[in-house]
Amino acid sequence: MKTTTKLTSLALLSALSCSVASAALTTTTTYDGIGAVDDATNWDNSLPTNANPGLVSGTDSADSAWLGPVWTNVAIRQTGGTMYAAGTGNFNMRGGALNSGNTTILEIDDAANTSFASKNLDVSGTFSMWSQNAGGGGQELSVLSGYADVGNLNAVSSATTSIINIGNGKLDIGTLTAARVGVNMLSGGTGEIVLDDRNGSLLNSMRLNFASDSSASFTILQNGGASSSDYWEFYVGAGFASIDGLTVTDLSQFDIQDVGGTGTMISAIPEPSSAALLFGVVSFGWLALRRR
Repeated sequence: MKTTTKLTSLALLSALSCSVASAALTTTTTYDGIGAVDDATNWDNSLPTNANPGLVSGTDSADSAWLGPVWTNVAIRQTGGTMYAAGTGNFNMRGGALNSGNTTILEIDDAANTSFASKNLDVSGTFSMWSQNAGGGGQELSVLSGYADVGNLNAVSSATTSIINIGNGKLDIGTLTAARVGVNMLSGGTGEIVLDDRNGSLLNSMRLNFASDSSASFTILQNGGASSSDYWEFYVGAGFASIDGLTVTDLSQFDIQDVGGTGTMISAIPEPSSAALLFGVVSFGWLALRRR
């Protein structure tokens, strides 16, 4: 097992985190729990868009709500139930409409699914992230809580337009076709990404950012059946990882561990929260006054 430790300076202890957690969508249309999510008749106030975000609070069953093959200019917050990719099992997020500047958003926040016993997002085939339309914005998948399971990730645009945010939820990914994606481990989060197979060097296109108070982790289980040991050391050294948006190549800022016979896991070593820092300062001052 490889474990690194981090020394925290007094200057860092007095600094506040600059990472911002993903804000919840304010919804104005609600899904009825059954049928195609891209069918307006299944919503009480027309289809969900950036201007009219939708709420999926539950579904009739694990196979009653299907995503539709392509989302463009869609914004949905999911707090329960399962949305799945029907047919071939593929699902495409393709950003906003032409010249709209809008982002296609799926925000999963099922606070009851803490054991990840059920899948909130079930894509057995390929999950594609692609900014198809000029001026149309990007795509954003947030797993704030709950569980998303993706057979294959195909993110073909860029790490600035295709975004995955992890709070306290879990995202499982089977394999990669392309990984031009930005991954943010959000402030205060305890969630995880587990990638079964990194498929050679494809993950080098990903940019991974940790909030300084995040406890979230990213695990790679293998590389085509071979070991992925030492991959995160290479990744950090190459300048692909960051903390609070600043590139960090110092391995001592991360906890990197072997997982099983072929896997490896990375997380940032969290800084104390601002509340804890404030409490410490106040406590120290109180003790100093007591001793005078």
